[in-house]
Amino acid sequence: MDTLILGNGYVGNHLKNYLINSIKTEKDVILVSKSEIDYTDSEILYNYILENNISTIVNTSGFTGTPNVDGCEDNKEDCF
Repeated sequence: MDTLILGNGYVGNHLKNYLINSIKTEKDVILVSKSEIDYTDSEILYNYILENNISTIVNTSGFTGTPNVDGCEDNKEDCF
C-alpha cells in the first residue's frame, strides 16, 4: 500500500522527505505533479489509484497565480 502526494511544490516535497525518513522506504511514497498526472480529472486519478495500490492520498497542490498570488483574483476558476 502506497501514499500518493499530489503536488510537487514546497509542501509536497517536504512531506515526501519527512515520510521517507520516518518509514525508511521510498517505494511507499509517490509524489506527482499535475503535469505528470492530471489529478483534476477524477477518472484519471481513480485509475492511477487502482493501478498503484494507493491507500492514502494527501493533496498539497495549489495555485499561486501569475506573476504572484494576486493572480488568483484574476483566475478564480483556475484557482478553484
